[in-house]
Amino acid sequence: MIKYPAIAILFSVFLYSFFARIYLGEANNKEPTGGPTYAIIHMGPHKTGTSTIQLASNKYIEQLRQDQYEMPWAVNREKFRENSTVSRLNQNQVNFATCFIPTEDPARKRRPCDSDLLLSGLDIARRRKNLFVSAETFDKIDLAGLGMLHSYLSQWDNVMIVISYRRFYSWLASVYNQQTKGRSLSQPDRWNRSIIDFTITYLKERIIENSIYTLNLLERVETQFGMDNITVINFLSDPVEAIFCQTMPNAVHTCNATQISHIAKSNPSKDLAYDDLVYGAIEKGLISITTDRKLSEVSVAARTYHEDTLNLTSSDFSHICLPSNVANDLLLVSLDYERKMKKLFPLVLEGMNDLESDFEVTLSKFCKVDIEKTLSDEGWRDFFQSLNTTN
Repeated sequence: MIKYPAIAILFSVFLYSFFARIYLGEANNKEPTGGPTYAIIHMGPHKTGTSTIQLASNKYIEQLRQDQYEMPWAVNREKFRENSTVSRLNQNQVNFATCFIPTEDPARKRRPCDSDLLLSGLDIARRRKNLFVSAETFDKIDLAGLGMLHSYLSQWDNVMIVISYRRFYSWLASVYNQQTKGRSLSQPDRWNRSIIDFTITYLKERIIENSIYTLNLLERVETQFGMDNITVINFLSDPVEAIFCQTMPNAVHTCNATQISHIAKSNPSKDLAYDDLVYGAIEKGLISITTDRKLSEVSVAARTYHEDTLNLTSSDFSHICLPSNVANDLLLVSLDYERKMKKLFPLVLEGMNDLESDFEVTLSKFCKVDIEKTLSDEGWRDFFQSLNTTN
């Protein structure tokens, strides 16, 4: 089913352009800049440093304006604050990106498309300013949505799509962590799905048409924008410098600002071992916990006992790891993706260590705590039972 027919795309752009003048008012007009205009769209994907780039775009908003770059969410902040449909009025321009993903996608239902953001973007183009949008939700875009985006961005002289590359196995472990670290007791399926289960399933289904991984996203984007309009940045580099100093044309003030103050990477992974252990104790009847808050408190207590009292780390637990055949499949897929990336964007891989050596080091992230063996230890059973009697 075609969700965005070509005629509808062009007609929508025309309407947006027409109503932008009325909606936003001619009072916003400014003298046009002398040079060509740029639209820079950072598409992520998820778990490749996008949150850090978005924090920087918020911090350096004035410097971006000095460099003639504007962001739709920042054009008319007061109006958008009053608009309840914009669930996240901040540097992650998710409500802009969801306008271009399939209507049935859960992300669009959680973060609805906001047409005011599209209008603000077109006002930016009308004033001959550059556009900057960073939203990892773009990784869900399909071919029809890319056609719509291509038409929308035709208002600017030059378009650059920026996509980040992270090695597949590293990215996959991070995706699992992101999907799992916010789980609730009301979501038993997320507790019972280990990283081993997740990896096996993903390897079977990774060829799905709209996979969000870098290489799959890259292939889709290329069909509409061509490789000449795509830039790939390395996840292992400083993402802020890569965007504002090496990728974004004429962003002198913004780049200089990033050199003065450093923005640490945000949205870090969480060590899930202690939460897993506590949930295992609940299922075995060693402790009764009915709220997420209490589970979190007991998880902290378990970490303190293990690390401070026993002087151990989470890596000292007994673990169950990927079966050798699955680990081998994961390595082969990762190597295949890296070969494709090297062929398309060889400079992106400069300075990276050997993939196979790094893979061996990273494999420990694909292990889960052996709950049965750990909770058979008398010390842990006494620990949980002692907490149970004090609640």
